Amino acid sequence: MNSRSRGSFLKAACVIVMLLASALRLPGSGAEEAGRGKLWLELSGGLQVLDPADLNLAVDADDRVQYLRYDHYLEYLRRNGQIPLWGGTASGERRRVGAGWALEPRLRYQLGRSLAISAGLRVLRGGGGRELHFEFIRDLGDLDQYVENLVFSPYRLEVQGYWPSLGIHLRRRLGRRFLAEGYAAAGPLYASASYRSSWSYAWEMRGRDYNWPVFRDAGERTENGSGTGIGLELGARIGRDLGSRLTIFLEGGYDWQRVNSISGSGKEIRAGLEETWSGKWVTRGETLVAPWETLAIRFPTSRPQAGADDGPFRLDFSGWQLRAGVSWRL
Repeated sequence: MNSRSRGSFLKAACVIVMLLASALRLPGSGAEEAGRGKLWLELSGGLQVLDPADLNLAVDADDRVQYLRYDHYLEYLRRNGQIPLWGGTASGERRRVGAGWALEPRLRYQLGRSLAISAGLRVLRGGGGRELHFEFIRDLGDLDQYVENLVFSPYRLEVQGYWPSLGIHLRRRLGRRFLAEGYAAAGPLYASASYRSSWSYAWEMRGRDYNWPVFRDAGERTENGSGTGIGLELGARIGRDLGSRLTIFLEGGYDWQRVNSISGSGKEIRAGLEETWSGKWVTRGETLVAPWETLAIRFPTSRPQAGADDGPFRLDFSGWQLRAGVSWRL
């Protein structure tokens, strides 16, 4: 888990725990032991830690290629005396997918005091889009400058999943109002991933009394893919009765959820020309050679390329999760 997702997870955990603690002050009569044949409707929501490492390779590759073509290139010119000075500013940053929000309705059937079975559908979404702006300025002397502006609107990396599951629950009452429970659930995972980078570029020459546009360009690259896998969750929860028909709960555990293969379509627009393709997602290795540096990268794509250095692509949703919810006896 990276520092950003760890912070989000801890904040969400604190909020959920505070809500549960506040609920402890609510009046409750203490439900009687649920007997055989009781049907409950539950709704829970919360945060799940994600680390789809193969998908996040896109961020690593895009960052490193940009540094090669701008920061490292301009530093190369400065070191070789071709420009006296250069500088750059950035607004926004490319972000890896590190966490997602999950919502799950669940139907639960109480077989007895300690045993229940359930059927649920979890909807998970992580990542998103943002606008990025980079400006690079190189001094040419006599107040003349080359100014390059690179804008991404948007830069998007996103995952989503649908996980229908069947579960088994073992519980034990702690006093009149509290319940402790352990559970396991399993089912098929339907997952998708998407990448979009829509960019514009402007190169200008500026001086004391002029501003001359040298070159402008724009383009876009999108990738979409989906596939099916298997999910398994082990967890625990604690609940508090608010009456004979209503219970609030806090639950969490670890999910093993992975799709070993996804397929989809892609599109690239560059210099006014559009190219489309479809195929199986892979992680592709490339080596970029420039006079100032040689860079090896690996990135996800579904674009077919004969003889490419391709490896398997896996979409992994495994991670810790924490949810708060309410259970209503029908």
